[in-house]
Amino acid sequence: MHVMVTGVTRSHSTREAHMRFTKVFVAGFIATILVWGMPVWAAAPAAGQQKTPPAPVKAGNPYQGEIACRLGDTVNPNVNVDGVVWRSLAVQQVGHKKLVSGKAIKTRIEIVLENTRDRRAKATIVLLFEDEQGNALDRVELNPIAVSGGAMKTARQKVKIQADVLTAMRKIYLFAEVLPHSS
Repeated sequence: MHVMVTGVTRSHSTREAHMRFTKVFVAGFIATILVWGMPVWAAAPAAGQQKTPPAPVKAGNPYQGEIACRLGDTVNPNVNVDGVVWRSLAVQQVGHKKLVSGKAIKTRIEIVLENTRDRRAKATIVLLFEDEQGNALDRVELNPIAVSGGAMKTARQKVKIQADVLTAMRKIYLFAEVLPHSS
């Protein structure tokens, strides 16, 4: 098929145009897969293989340390205090109320502990909420958490924290003590 466009004759068939479009589309599709899909595939563990978490850092009893954390974050202290491993900490607002200055907000503190000992353990945990410069904003002492020997436990405790504290919080100073002779 010949088409006359402004005095110039061009030979294009519908089939050639379709073939050209298909080649461009396929090349673009493959490029997209290579750019976006390959890094995801390469980062994924092989089928049946799980990523092993890093070994916990052995800490003294009581443990004290600081970790970056904002409202809604889940952080992983990953410390072993006398055979009890503190796996994670989450600070979450209960409900979806607007954070209004001067108002107490229902907040859920979620702690995951793993007891690697063969007997029951009880841990006392205190959280000191801090701003960006490390200035103390508020202190929360949680109820003691008991964990059976060789078990993992997720403990959730609700507390009320001022909205100003939750919005300014950038770090949490952690204190954990595994009580002696826990049985």
